[in-house]
Amino acid sequence: MPGDEWRVEVKLADEAHGQSVTDRLRSLSLDDEAREKLGRDVIVTRDDLDLFLYSESADEAKEAERVIRELLSEDRLQADVKLTRWHPVEESWNDASQPLPSTEAERASELERKEARETVEAVEEGDTDWDVRATLGSHSDTTALADRLEAEGLPVVRRWRHLFVKTITEEDAEALAVRLRKEGAEVEIEARDFEVGTGGPFRFFAGIGG
Repeated sequence: MPGDEWRVEVKLADEAHGQSVTDRLRSLSLDDEAREKLGRDVIVTRDDLDLFLYSESADEAKEAERVIRELLSEDRLQADVKLTRWHPVEESWNDASQPLPSTEAERASELERKEARETVEAVEEGDTDWDVRATLGSHSDTTALADRLEAEGLPVVRRWRHLFVKTITEEDAEALAVRLRKEGAEVEIEARDFEVGTGGPFRFFAGIGG
């Protein structure tokens, strides 16, 4: 399948063994069949005790899994090996036995899991990823809307006729933007990027009059 992504995950039990497996993968003399399956199309990376072998097909991934298991066995190394597949809707590596979603209900289920995971991550990190900025016609309208949003538990910053609301996902930001536009607000959505911006909500209000 075009654009398909597969990954063999190897979690080694010992740091010294990790380098041994990586070195052998680089220089291993494979027979013609294994060379054709792995070759240049399988990318090997390492992160401390974890090895990852990436490919674009199930056949290549399974062959990479076979090769890595043989290497581990030959070197008598202990490791957990798992074959996974990238799920773009959920944005996660899932067990290869789990098929990609093929119906709207399955896609909606994966999207819910993605949003739930992002919510947990945002809470743990104490931050959110998306900013919604709204400008209303009057100070009183802005205050009333801010009060309603805060009553719903949304983090709101109000400055004169401007509201700044943080959301966890892009989907949440878009849904909130639709709602605020129905309230008569001018709305903009922006991904948070503190390395580029000046940080904090006030960076969005520069140059806005009234």
